[in-house]
Amino acid sequence: LGEPVKKFIFTGPTGCRFGDGGTNTYTYESETGMKAGDSFFIDYEVEADYRTMSQADIAIVFESDHARVNGSVTVPSLATGYNATVNMTVPYLYFEDFSSTTVSSDYNSSNGVGATASGRNTAVDLSKSSYGWPSGWTGARCGIKAGTDIRLCCRSQKAAYIPGNYNSRVDSPAFDNMLSGVGGVPVKVEFDYSFGWHGSKSNTIQQYMTVGTHQTSGLIDASSGVGSPIVGGALAGTTIDSEYIIAKDVNQPAIETDNDTWIAPSYHFSEVSSQLCTNANRLVFEVYMNTDSGDGYYNYWVYIDNIKVSIASDN
Repeated sequence: LGEPVKKFIFTGPTGCRFGDGGTNTYTYESETGMKAGDSFFIDYEVEADYRTMSQADIAIVFESDHARVNGSVTVPSLATGYNATVNMTVPYLYFEDFSSTTVSSDYNSSNGVGATASGRNTAVDLSKSSYGWPSGWTGARCGIKAGTDIRLCCRSQKAAYIPGNYNSRVDSPAFDNMLSGVGGVPVKVEFDYSFGWHGSKSNTIQQYMTVGTHQTSGLIDASSGVGSPIVGGALAGTTIDSEYIIAKDVNQPAIETDNDTWIAPSYHFSEVSSQLCTNANRLVFEVYMNTDSGDGYYNYWVYIDNIKVSIASDN
């Protein structure tokens, strides 16, 4: 989560009885907050109450100064003995590894390298059943591999001597686990990624990625632009407002591949936002070109997985 937890709310199945009066709910509060490695005790005076907790699945609400996240834990067997240690893991503010997805799809992210394969830049609701993304994601020129990861596809081309660039963009759900009315905080963003490309000729262009957050809801289109045959592309580069950029022009050597070869993410990204985030903020990835194609048709992919967002706290 990134900052100390000050309240733990436990809810066990019907029939469980915590040691504070015999109900299946229990709240523990810490005035200063608890961090990794800290512990506390739940005392029992009645042995029968203690035994009801054996192998129970307990839902937990973790609350800090700025967030409230949900988790769970399974109590070990309490058939014998009179004490037990239960280790709890506090969730991230936001986490997504796409392992729960069951549908693979491409929305203009698996284009060919011909003149008619540029695709569209219009954003869609990616959580619709036909796309199969987790709830709340929107984007353009992107794809998902069920249970694995996602990819963004930008394109650069020159047709009839006219260059064109087509960005790719995806936006996450809002950080709903942030508490409302408590002010914003910077967040730490981490994920794994890799770069790939496929073109009609030898590759001479580097693709880039910008990472940021913003507070715009709904569908947000990726950009596209057709440039002058003399001065080059008119809309090369990222379109994310500079106020919300965490990191710009992220890049790595790209692996030459084809439309159907999925590349496992192999690099790790970790940065802290400069702006303060609230529960209205969303994470955004945009993939783009800073130059136009000298000739030919090129698709450039960025593969992303294991997205982790936490509060950037010094505590």
